[in-house]
Amino acid sequence: MKKTLAALMIGALALPLAAAPYRALNPDSLISGNPKKPPISVNLGGVETAIRNLSAVAGDYPPRFDNENDRRRAIADLGPLGVVLDSMVENTAPKGGAKASAAYLASLAMRARFHWIGHNLDQPGHAAKADADYRRRIELAAAPQEKAFYQELHGRFLSSTGQLPRAISQLEAARKAGRKEAAMPLGMAYLMSGQKAKSLPLLREHMRNFPQDKQAKELLSAVENGRVEMKTVK
Repeated sequence: MKKTLAALMIGALALPLAAAPYRALNPDSLISGNPKKPPISVNLGGVETAIRNLSAVAGDYPPRFDNENDRRRAIADLGPLGVVLDSMVENTAPKGGAKASAAYLASLAMRARFHWIGHNLDQPGHAAKADADYRRRIELAAAPQEKAFYQELHGRFLSSTGQLPRAISQLEAARKAGRKEAAMPLGMAYLMSGQKAKSLPLLREHMRNFPQDKQAKELLSAVENGRVEMKTVK
């Protein structure tokens, strides 16, 4: 699957993102207790920290690493973290038609983000798994705003993988449900799909809602002045 169907190359707009050292995973931080002396339990804080550290370097595409060793270590760290997340989802999954617990919903959301990161690291199979986890999390949303929040995340993910029609559908739904943060990624999705006339009002809407967003302001100016070049990335 493509990482992006179209990358926005802003002519006079530089958006530098500095690489940072990767904080490698200590697998023991994911569990509490001694594996040789059960029982053991998942250390939720350790799992959240591991995802946060991976997000710092590979939360977006392309990833930003100081060096090749960090990239390889991050990819290796996907293995043990994925095992723990799968266990968390499996062990908290509702049985026999029971209502989904808060633990299951949280585990599902974390695993979706994890798989998005795995996809950004060019690892096969992660995109489909992220898609499935986001769709499941949306299905289980108990309130309209909760559903809109995950529709926005799903839409952002779909945009990053080049699935623009699906991304637009999810982001439109999130925006209509009152999710103001969805206007920007929706505008970008329309722009990447070649629909500048639909994109501009959404980028302007974002600026009205978030006037402090300097990067969005520069992007809007670039789009308004035709300083945007579309580039396909496979």
